[in-house]
Amino acid sequence: MLTRIIAKGVRDRLEGLQYEENPGKLKSALEVLRTGKAKCFEGALVAAYLMNELLDLPPTILSMVTDVTKINAGREVIQAHAVFIFEDFLGCSTLGFSRDINLRSKLKFFKSRQEIIDEYRQRLEKNGYNLVASMTYNLDRFGIDWRKSPNDIYHLVRAINHLDLAPIS
Repeated sequence: MLTRIIAKGVRDRLEGLQYEENPGKLKSALEVLRTGKAKCFEGALVAAYLMNELLDLPPTILSMVTDVTKINAGREVIQAHAVFIFEDFLGCSTLGFSRDINLRSKLKFFKSRQEIIDEYRQRLEKNGYNLVASMTYNLDRFGIDWRKSPNDIYHLVRAINHLDLAPIS
């Protein structure tokens, strides 16, 4: 029960963030909390940081990638979304942030990670995207200070991009 109470507080903190469009820079969790501005992936970092600090949960991220289905300002756009994923004795859930209210965390609990992926697939399809792959990883495996670094940590994204995606059929 404590996990769910703290998760609600973390979700409320994420909802208070302002969405920031700055594709070239990635802030650490503490930098996001300091500025109050985040992109989707940075929101997942904040959720992972807070839940790890408060409950010692592993900083596990679920990243999802879509095919190219939208045109924005004359160029194709690949939609990607990342959320912190956690489990308790009743199931699993996610915490995340997005400019799209449809992709924000609802603190719904699922029986499995596959059910979470299926839920996000439906949400992405409502926006015209087709979910094609996903991956789950622990942020600590990369040896990058994603928690407190005052510097740009975009090299974390480059490290993640070398992981294998699991195709979704």
